[in-house]
Amino acid sequence: MRKETEREAGRPGRGIARPLPSPVTRLRGHRDRLAVALTVGAALVFVPAVAAETKPRPCAAHPVQAAPGKVSRAVCLRAYKRQRARDRMAWPPNPTVAEIRRRVDRIGGPGTYAKAWRVARCETGANPRHYPHGSYIGMLGMYRSTYAYGARRTSYPYPATATPQQQIAVAVAAWPITRGWSGWGCGGA
Repeated sequence: MRKETEREAGRPGRGIARPLPSPVTRLRGHRDRLAVALTVGAALVFVPAVAAETKPRPCAAHPVQAAPGKVSRAVCLRAYKRQRARDRMAWPPNPTVAEIRRRVDRIGGPGTYAKAWRVARCETGANPRHYPHGSYIGMLGMYRSTYAYGARRTSYPYPATATPQQQIAVAVAAWPITRGWSGWGCGGA
């Protein structure tokens, strides 16, 4: 019995007459794929349940009723929930240095915050109040309209009152316009 080839079956080939897989081979491949799918599905169902059991609960170390001068579990949980809400914000109001660093590195990848400081040192000597009446403003020497775009996205103020960390956040928020650090003369710093 002669096997049918791809060319004879009317399928476009690359000039190579390969035999079509037999129905048994196709079934075996299907069984293998089904076994892999079931294994992956089981892993997705059971692994989060196990991970949830081993994850430490926040504020579990705090007592329910705290002694004077100590933090109770209820106070700790309120602070924890407040911090989680801030972590979900794209750009929180009045950010700490750590919050800005975390967000900038999450958006641009590890080392983006340090790169921003190198660019600032190259552009303006890291002067946060650089030339407030010119076309290029702030610590990173951003064009005025580009800074305005980033300031609208983050709700952070103009360089006259913004902290250096807020200016870095504005610069990263303006990346859709500047295409990363390529919009700066010192982008390779």
